[in-house]
This record gives sequence, C-alpha cells and structure tokens, in this order.
Amino acid sequence: MAEFRSCVQKTHKMYMNRWNRIGQIAHGKNPDGLLNDRTVEGCIFPLLLGVLFSLSSDAGTYGAIQWRQPHLYLNIVLYGILFWFLFAAIFRFCFRDKTATFYGDRTSKPKHGLLKWLKFNHVESPRCVLFDGMRIFLCWLPYVLLLYPGSLFWDTGDQLAQYYGIAAFSLAPGVISDRHPFFDTFLYGWFSDLGRFLTGNPDFGFSLCALIQVLLFALCIAWVLAYMSTRSMRKRIITVCTAFFCLFPIIPMMAMVICKDTTHALFFLPWTILYVKLVDGGLEPLRNPRFLSAFIVLTILSSLTKKTGLYIIVVSLLLLVLGHFRKKMKILVVCLAASTWLVINVLVPALLFPALHVVPGEKVAAIVTPVQMLARTAYDHSTTTVGSQKETVDEIMPFGWEGMASKYTPYLADPVTGYGANNPRGSLLSFARLWANVGIRHPLSYLNGFFCLEGGWMSFVGPQSTNAQKSPYSQEPMVTRVNAWTATNPDTYGRLHSDPEPNWRQRLAQETLQTLTTIPVFNAFFYVATWSSVVPFFILYAGWRRRRRENLSVLAMRTLPYFISVLSLLAYAISFSVPGRMDPTRYVFHAIVTAPLALGALFAVRGNGYPQQTDQSYSDCGISSN
Repeated sequence: MAEFRSCVQKTHKMYMNRWNRIGQIAHGKNPDGLLNDRTVEGCIFPLLLGVLFSLSSDAGTYGAIQWRQPHLYLNIVLYGILFWFLFAAIFRFCFRDKTATFYGDRTSKPKHGLLKWLKFNHVESPRCVLFDGMRIFLCWLPYVLLLYPGSLFWDTGDQLAQYYGIAAFSLAPGVISDRHPFFDTFLYGWFSDLGRFLTGNPDFGFSLCALIQVLLFALCIAWVLAYMSTRSMRKRIITVCTAFFCLFPIIPMMAMVICKDTTHALFFLPWTILYVKLVDGGLEPLRNPRFLSAFIVLTILSSLTKKTGLYIIVVSLLLLVLGHFRKKMKILVVCLAASTWLVINVLVPALLFPALHVVPGEKVAAIVTPVQMLARTAYDHSTTTVGSQKETVDEIMPFGWEGMASKYTPYLADPVTGYGANNPRGSLLSFARLWANVGIRHPLSYLNGFFCLEGGWMSFVGPQSTNAQKSPYSQEPMVTRVNAWTATNPDTYGRLHSDPEPNWRQRLAQETLQTLTTIPVFNAFFYVATWSSVVPFFILYAGWRRRRRENLSVLAMRTLPYFISVLSLLAYAISFSVPGRMDPTRYVFHAIVTAPLALGALFAVRGNGYPQQTDQSYSDCGISSN
C-alpha cells in the first residue's frame, strides 16, 4: 500500500510540473525552451560566424566581396539565425542539467560473448585501451581492405624523390629541402627501403607504414574516448563520439594516406591528451618522470613532423603562464617551450642538416597569406600605384609589382610564392613594414585577398577551380576529398617508380565517399568548414555559456592546442576544397580528430559525486580466460 501511495504521489507531481511549465509558456516564460536569456548571451558567436560565412561565400563565388549587393547582408542574417538555432540545440543536447552521466553501472556484463567483444569499455587503462582500439580497427577494416596498400600524396612523392637524390622543389639533385619536414622525408624513405629490402618493391614498405598508422590511430582514439569518460558528461555524448570515430570514413581513409599531415596528427593527438591532463593537474604531472618523458618525446615528434606543429606547441605552452599555477611549474613550462624551440630551430639544423644534405625551407613559406594579400593589391592596382610604394615592393619581392599582378591566382598562393622564387629580400621586419603600409592604403584589396585565399575554412560553397571565375558564376560544395590511390609527380618520383594503376577496390572506396558527401543532412559532416569553423565556434559558444559552472580561464587553457591549431589553418596556401585537390582535407584533419577531445574539455573532471573506475571495470575489458 505504501508503494502504491508513493507511486501515485510521484505521478501527481510529474503532471503538476508539466502543467506549470505549460502555464509558463502560455505567459511567455519558457526557462527550458530552446531560446532563452542564457541562449541569447552567447549569440555573438553564431552571429559572427554568419558574417564570416557570408563574406567567404561571396569571395569563393565571385572572387571578391560584393559589398553593394543585398544578398551579402541577407546571407549574414540567414547564416546567423541558422547557427544560432543549431548551437542552441546542440548545447541543449550536450549540457542539459539533471541527467544521468556516463558513470553508470560498469559491472553489468552482456549475456553473450560476442556482445562482450563488441561493447566498448571507455576505461583509461592500457588493456582496455588496447581492446577498444581493436574494436575501432575492426570498424575501419572495410576501408583498410579497400584502400590497401595505401596511397602517396603528391608532395610525399617529391620528398621521396629528394631522398633518392632526384631534383625537386627547384633544388639541385641530392639536396633535401626542409620546406616539407626532413624528418618525414627520411621516415618515408626508410619504409621505402624496407619494402625494397624485403620484397624488392617499395609499395610493400608503404603498405606497412599505412597499416601502422591505422593501428596507432585506433589506439590513440581509444585513449581519447577513455579519457573523455573521466569527464562528468552524459553517456550519450560518449556514445555519439564513439560512433563518430568508428563510422566517419574520412578518419580511416586519411590514415591510409602517407603524408606529413597524417603523420603529424598521429603524434599531435596524444600530445593534446597529455596537455589537457597537464592543465587539469595544475602542471604538477610534470613532476612525474614517466609523464615528463612521454610529453617531451611527443612534443619533439609533433614539432618535427610539421612546421606549424612547432608553433602550435610552443605558443600553447607559453600561454600556460597566464593560468593560476605554481610559479615554479610555470618556469618549468617556459623552459620546456624554449628548449623545444632551440632544439628544432637551432640544434637540429646545426648538427643534422649538413650531414644529411638538408637545406632550410624558404622564408616565404611562413608568410604565404600576407604575400597573397599583397599580390591581390598589385592585381587590383597594377597601374594606379606608383612612386616609392611600388619601388619598395620591387626591391623586396623578386617578382616585383607587375610580376605579382600577372601571377596572381585568387584561390591558390603557390603561383605567387613559388618554391623560393619569390623569397623576400632582406629581413621579415622590412617586409612587415611594407605590408602594413600597402594595407593602410588598400584595405579592401587586402580583405578580398584574404577571404579568397582563406575563405574556404568558413564557407560551404566555393569555386570549381583555383582560377578566377567569370560570369555566369557557379558554386561547388566544399566537401572533404581524399585520394584513394597514389598520385605523384611524374617528373620527380615518377622517374624512379611509376604510380600503380588504381584497382577496383580503391575506385569503390572513392565512389563511396563521393556518394556519402551528397546525402542530405548526413553530408553536413563532410563539409570542410564544419570542422574548421562551425565546430570551433560552437565550442567557443558552449564554453562561454558554461563559464558560470566552470572557470573560464581553465576552459581556455584546456582547449588552447585545439584553437591554436585551428587558427594555424589561416597560414596555408589554399583553403577551398575544389575538385581534384585534397589539400584542405589533409590540412584540417588534425582538427577533425581533436574536436571531440576539445568538446570533452568543457566538462569538469569527475568528482566525488561520480563512481570510480573499479577493479571490476578493468577486469571486464576483454574476454576472460575462463
């Protein structure tokens, strides 16, 4: 009788709460609605994103921002409203209060042995991470079989050509350029030598490299999911992230491509996990020798495998001095950042470059965006700009004012920057003064040059090629693109080893990806801009709305590597994912694999209110021997 009375009381209370909520909505009060006062306070982020999308879409379609056309401002409103509602809905899904967290009963066992093998553990222990990594690899296995033996990217072929003494990148034979990191060049060359030694075919070595990449990515992602389970988040968020990593085809397809961006992401992802652990631990984990050793190794490898990796890591470490940590630990972090910079930029070039016949990369490779903006100004004002301004450009830039104007291509910086052909004379400081002086006189040209080159990170549509479009203007969806087979330069690596013909399995994988990018709603995950701007802006939006629950400075510190790596996209020579170019996809790949970790960083570390990972949890990671 008592149980029946309690049930009746709970039912009555539930219906009364619903009736009161209906009354609040009828009187214009909707505290649980999709849009309320708390939602409005973060509206600046979706609205700003709407402005960027409108400007970038115009630049990608017309080659210039159409300031006098009404569609520009209508698109700002439409994109702003779209992202506002989208961000509010996703935030409600992820951060709704008074819901069960992920930390439910870990001791329950599936009835059938097969289900036990398929169930993810999400426990941060070596054994559990290994088993979860095996499960992820099984989900990727169809793509691995279709794409075997992997593929070489165009630039990778040029690196291998230099490794074997063939001239590339406008250099003499036998010289290796560090424009593409020399560490990657020798790494891929060693796998090529291994394949030649074992079977007489370098493709066998490349297949081993691709398989190792896939296996290591599966383990790293399993570690990401296990670490996310230590945050006070809802179970369904972990489930969605697990399904994303297992089913999103771009990740295994990129893991089968041998290029510097994939190799860098393989080291940068675990480094980011350790970085978040470092912030959560108040920098105290650096006192642990094992943690410090692993952190240093991943720091060096992440810096050696990609040029922007060094800057992302050093800036992320230096910004930790702004956090509320012990002074001694801040000094240690600064020393670590300075040491990394000295090792990569001073010690390695001084000791290894002469012995390995490596020459430093061109200075212009680090400033392609400012050079492209300057070239746009020369293109727009090739005959009107005279006097000392033009003479200064001719003195600093080898192509000169007219040369930059004739070589300018709106959506690709390579014709202007070249390989050393347009390296600025003198110091970068003199170039910075020139760039600022020209920009003050021609700000609209700078804006057009910037959004034509980098607008692909903030637009769902773009041009059909890297050349300027003419009327009638057309638009192409800027989706992720992955080469399913090897395509190298016949004038460099092609002289040593011809590209194998794509087989039916590789063509099937390519066609499957093309089909997935055309399915409505589902294709939203395949837009490059989804990962380069929409997801980062949502994390900013969510972090701002959670500032009353979490310390805003702590949230910022946890997500520093993610946001700095996303900002580094603005330094690349192409952003619009036009047909036939997978460059934007490989550039944004690290942002794809670190996005769930950045989302998890918005949640607090599990406190006393959540169950601990017990011994039973660890024993359930795999099938027991009995």
